[in-house]
Amino acid sequence: MVNTRKTMPKILLLLIVLTVLLLAASTVHAEKDFVVDQADLFSEADEVILQAQAASLGAKYAMDVVIVTTNNAEGKSAMAYADDYFDYNGYGIGENHDGLLMLIDMDNRQVWISTSGKAIDIFTDARIEGILDDIFAGDKMANGDYYGAARAFLKSIGSILLGNTLTPVEALISLLASGGVGASIFGGVRGKYKGRNTRPVFEYQRNSLVNYGLVTDNLFNTYVTQRIIPRPASTGGGRGGSSTHTSSSGGTHGGGGRGF
Repeated sequence: MVNTRKTMPKILLLLIVLTVLLLAASTVHAEKDFVVDQADLFSEADEVILQAQAASLGAKYAMDVVIVTTNNAEGKSAMAYADDYFDYNGYGIGENHDGLLMLIDMDNRQVWISTSGKAIDIFTDARIEGILDDIFAGDKMANGDYYGAARAFLKSIGSILLGNTLTPVEALISLLASGGVGASIFGGVRGKYKGRNTRPVFEYQRNSLVNYGLVTDNLFNTYVTQRIIPRPASTGGGRGGSSTHTSSSGGTHGGGGRGF
């Protein structure tokens, strides 16, 4: 018999330790600015909301999620500015610098999404195009709804991250749900046919007739031709993959952008 008086303090202590660790990790994550509005496109209230949402997404999926605006790209392209801002401002979690950055570049009139580390694999070229579709939907950029565009970015990547990675609890819930559906279908089909005595359509033991004969097939003039079929060259960056490039710091980035 389990002594609940002894086990409960251990469980409580474990929960306290886990809570402290989570709070410490959240504090470290919160020290970074995940919304840098250099072009002054957001109100203070909007910036607070975006900062909280970006920090929450990053903490949940262990990657930095950053939104940057600028009206001076320093003579760089939107891609180069986004990559350099990510690299030189200490963004990215872990040794692979996992994270992604959305840049609203008012200088080059372009939105650019820069990915790094595991975000390169998660946010493929096709997915980035889908995110850009969400950002530009409803003419948000053309109408100056930059806050709406930033919100669309966070919502779009959140949906992708949720579908791409499940927590252990979410995985268990999904497993139980799928198991329950399967069991109910099995039970329904089994109950439908249980206890029924079906009469054979064809009484094979009485009506079957088998007559074996000797059949001979002869094969003449057989030729075998062999040839090498060349494989098509890989172009990289297909619908299922991510094209990459090297930034000025030597880091590897994926990404994509669109003008407005």
